[in-house]
Amino acid sequence: MPNLRHLCLVAIGMDNEGLEAILDGCPYLESLDLRRCIRLDLQQVALLRRCSEQIKHVKYPFDSIGGADDYIYDSDDDYGDVECEDYGSDYYPLYDSDDDYDHA
Repeated sequence: MPNLRHLCLVAIGMDNEGLEAILDGCPYLESLDLRRCIRLDLQQVALLRRCSEQIKHVKYPFDSIGGADDYIYDSDDDYGDVECEDYGSDYYPLYDSDDDYDHA
């Protein structure tokens, strides 16, 4: 999908190899939502740098799900559902390695 510009992959079991395939195959990608993709290991500096340089708006696996626009609670599900509708100003252009995330 070389002309793809926006991609929302919230809470899927993708690993680094899958992310690299996306980066290789989608040169025009402008926004990428990876929230809750907990199999990604973005401790690899080269992959993290590539994401932040190649894609204008990235939401990373441990970024907040945010406000009511992004999160809809479902009582049958402890995680709720995430809607990927808006690629607005709440996207984070760079990953903040100083965050207090538990990457274990």
